[in-house]
Amino acid sequence: MSPDQNINDNSPIPQSANPIMNSYIVHVGEQTFRLYRSSITFDSPNFFTQTFLSEEETSGETEISNSPEDNVTSLSVSSTDIKSTILDNKGKENDSNTESNINNKINKARMSTSTQTYFSSNSSIKEITIDRDPRLFEVILRYLRGYTIFPLSSVNLPQGMSLDLFRESLLEDARFYGLDRLEQLLQAETPSPLSYKDPFTSADKILLSLRDVLIHKDFIKSKLDGSSTIEFFTGAVLTIEISDGSIIFNTKFLNAQDQKAMEVLDDICGENSHIQLSRQLNSNMHDTLNGIRLEIDGVQITGMDIASLVEPYNQRVKTLDDMFRLSGGKRLVIYAQEFVFRLDKTFDDINNVNGVNGALNEDHDNKEEINESSSVNNVKSNASNINERNPVYLGVVWAKGWTQEWWAWNEYRMKLDALQ
Repeated sequence: MSPDQNINDNSPIPQSANPIMNSYIVHVGEQTFRLYRSSITFDSPNFFTQTFLSEEETSGETEISNSPEDNVTSLSVSSTDIKSTILDNKGKENDSNTESNINNKINKARMSTSTQTYFSSNSSIKEITIDRDPRLFEVILRYLRGYTIFPLSSVNLPQGMSLDLFRESLLEDARFYGLDRLEQLLQAETPSPLSYKDPFTSADKILLSLRDVLIHKDFIKSKLDGSSTIEFFTGAVLTIEISDGSIIFNTKFLNAQDQKAMEVLDDICGENSHIQLSRQLNSNMHDTLNGIRLEIDGVQITGMDIASLVEPYNQRVKTLDDMFRLSGGKRLVIYAQEFVFRLDKTFDDINNVNGVNGALNEDHDNKEEINESSSVNNVKSNASNINERNPVYLGVVWAKGWTQEWWAWNEYRMKLDALQ
């Protein structure tokens, strides 16, 4: 077959044609691609070799029928069948997944009608439709044809994708198609986590971007309960609220990638765990507060400075006091371009039960007995529920930003201008 043959040309192909020129049609999303044997086998075994070439090997010297009905080949494969088949072929699943099981999966997939599939009446051209992003497949096809696609560049990115999202999505599709070598190259392309020693506590720490959580999922899982603390950096909106004897830190991630990364971290922490984006601290939790560093409107602030606002006998930090006063008195919103946090598997709210009970007892003269009892029971009930859910708290390590959203956006825009 000539490489420039029309994709819809159903004219007979000489059986003596070079096998290397055998072509396969792959519909990805709304676009159609032609793949040749050399591309399919470039990073093999993979989904395409399992789909197209395994049948040729098993067919052997079987005579090709002239009947159009016999020559039409049908295949419709779900993502589950793809992953299971490739894992079976690479020996990564249990021994119970024998070769007959693989064939059963493929035969079952052929009978599926969940994915519309188009096929040529010519037996040497097979077609399959896959519901994935064609913009990513264009890059994958360049890789399969032997072109260099690394290092990934921010030039000509698919519309609506940042470089981080593009890398992450490309990695997902590499895994989807079973392209192990491409997966390894993408992981090598991703910045490695930074290991360092905390200058204040001398503790060993690991720092990585929140958006790289999916790529470093296995690494995070292996290190999460280790001696080194893993910290994640991104941007966020941090709200600090002060009340009688307590400080509440509430974090909100506005970026969809960050929200997805937090879902992945939830899975890493365990089935019964849930990351709490809101955390309440007592002013006497000095170790935790000492680990918090902030830069608000250009002013350096520590967690202990915030604690001074709720401790009746300590001198309040005037600059911070003024910030809260200008914001209404009890609540301060920080639009942080730089935000670093860690995951703490502690039970702060349970430890706060005694503090809440004490506060209720002090107000006993102003409240009815039944209301006090009800409030105490509610706090204890909430603490019990938290214990059952094994909460993981988001611990603020560092935040740098502004109390005015316009200032924060203006600084961000100036940074972009400086990079161009």
